[in-house]
Amino acid sequence: MVYINSLKFDNLYSYSNGNTIELAKNNVIAGPNNSGKSNIFRIVKLLVNTLANKKDLNESEMFPKTSSASLESDMILSRSESRLLVEFLSFHLEPPNNMSRFYEFKNFENLIELFRYLVIRLSWRKSLDRSGFEPFVELEFKKLGLVFFSRFVSSYFLISNKSTEKDGYPDIKEPPLHEVLERLAESNNPISETNRFCDSNPNGFLKVENYRRDSNYNMPDNGRTIIQNIMTFLDIDAHSNTDFSFADVLGKILANGIRQSGSGIRLNQIMMSEMAKEIQFERSYNQGGEASQTNWFNDTLESRAQKKDIGFTDNLKEDGSNMAQFLFSLRNSPKLSDRERYSTIKDAFDELCRSDDLEFDVILDYIIEKRPRVSKVDLKSEPKFPKIIIVNKTSKLHYSIDQVGSGISEILYLVTTAFGTENSVILMDEPTLNLHPPKMRALISKIQENETNQFIIITHSPELTHYLIFEKSANIIYVKRANEQSKISIINKEEFDQQRSRLKHQIDTRIFFAKCVILTEGESDKNLFGIAEYLQTIEPDLNLANNDVLVVNVGGNSNFAKYQKLLDAFTIPYIVFSDRNSLGLLKHLDHCFMTKESIGGDQKIILIDYGNLEDLLKEINGDLYNALEREYGNSKPTVAFEFAKQISEKNPDALKSIKSLITRAIMMSQK
Repeated sequence: MVYINSLKFDNLYSYSNGNTIELAKNNVIAGPNNSGKSNIFRIVKLLVNTLANKKDLNESEMFPKTSSASLESDMILSRSESRLLVEFLSFHLEPPNNMSRFYEFKNFENLIELFRYLVIRLSWRKSLDRSGFEPFVELEFKKLGLVFFSRFVSSYFLISNKSTEKDGYPDIKEPPLHEVLERLAESNNPISETNRFCDSNPNGFLKVENYRRDSNYNMPDNGRTIIQNIMTFLDIDAHSNTDFSFADVLGKILANGIRQSGSGIRLNQIMMSEMAKEIQFERSYNQGGEASQTNWFNDTLESRAQKKDIGFTDNLKEDGSNMAQFLFSLRNSPKLSDRERYSTIKDAFDELCRSDDLEFDVILDYIIEKRPRVSKVDLKSEPKFPKIIIVNKTSKLHYSIDQVGSGISEILYLVTTAFGTENSVILMDEPTLNLHPPKMRALISKIQENETNQFIIITHSPELTHYLIFEKSANIIYVKRANEQSKISIINKEEFDQQRSRLKHQIDTRIFFAKCVILTEGESDKNLFGIAEYLQTIEPDLNLANNDVLVVNVGGNSNFAKYQKLLDAFTIPYIVFSDRNSLGLLKHLDHCFMTKESIGGDQKIILIDYGNLEDLLKEINGDLYNALEREYGNSKPTVAFEFAKQISEKNPDALKSIKSLITRAIMMSQK
């Protein structure tokens, strides 16, 4: 399991310096469009790619006009993952040929636990001989007090109790690393032991280098088993002489343990035609001239493309393009745990689609290849490939996955992502786009039953946000853009937990997607802002929707303070519009008054000077208000809406104070 406790980063993408995110098991990222939410996922993927692929940072990935960047992640690994790190450290180089030798740790299980708690720090600076910014890497194993550090142009890590960007060839401490680790595993206080050891030789360092295979070395059976397991994990052939590093192992752990599910799902059948086009291009390139466009040729290309999908895979691609192959692999795996995962996916899908009477299956389909002859066309059956079908349990009719609605496809993709992956961080960008609210809630509830995964979800759905925050107690991360940079706001989870039940039925979660919110006491006050629909026809800049300004009815003046507290916590700009009776119930007392002519100040609490809304409307045009009251009776919201509509058509200047409030809200949304 990879579990991320926190992220800290400076000068990456749309974020300047000083950004910190504390994460929980369930997390939702909300905010207006183009605020920088997706860049948080890019930063997490940057963490993975730097270690897995030794990726340099491109200048376009840095915040503009900055010369350095940094990223820190505090995380916990599962024992199976930290075991891989300790197993790698069981090998060390020995003279005279500097090839790898195996050492069997006596306190192996203790070391596994000590290596679970890790802080990764990455920093970048421009290199003169490289096109990007090269990474400097620090790996702090908190329970050992050890820091592994390296510039990634190097092939090794130096180790001490603190990091340094020391250049040149440092002194290497004796005894070797494996002996020091054995000593730390035996100690009741490994950190103190580390400090004593390092302080005794402040100018020296321990060192961990690449694994180098020695074909002449008679390795013990235990060591041979361990190195074969590591090479299998790294997808390296067991007979290969390829060197690999500690960073390779950690990078693969992160790549396997941090997964992003795409918002756009490209299923297996769609990929086939694209693969066929690639093969067609290769043929025309290799043989010269245009490739044949006959049906026979295209059928052959299709079959060749499909044959590429044969085989087992334990990795579901982010775009879902190999979902059929992945499900087939789970279903037919020799591992009981894989087959159980397939059953869990199938049961989850069946439960979610019970009302539609649907289930899915993975079948093996044959490829029929046409072969022209002089007198006839031969049909030849080629190897099989996996295919997803959706079955109507009543009619027994079945359909390929691309013949059903996008909502059904999305359900299958998301339950496959959630239950086909275990002990991982799952990044979900706009899930459930194709589902109606009840099905969306059911799906999110189901996939979060997998207690082994950590979820970080980006959404623009108020319905999903409300469900995650108030039903699933998710941590909420609010992102907005101000002065051309993204800003993150997170409130204390423990404090918010105390308020969740009180806020559950009172908070309109659309506020998390607005750049400014106008809070009104009731529906009548809210409907008065119907004037904006008229104003935007003559002044397009006053369009509330285009400026992400939201008007919210808080449901009574006793709820103003609850909204204010939440909006203040997330630094979401807002204006309160109410009457004098609300003054004692507001969180802030600094206010100004509105007359029919103007607003008497720049405070964000604006109270009606005449008493209540009805008095203000009568002051603006008493005859019109009385006529509407006679026509619509006691329906004050309807009276307010019709008043705004008709006064806008007859004399829009009469509502100039309301126009001033709208203009102020739009200006606040642009800061």
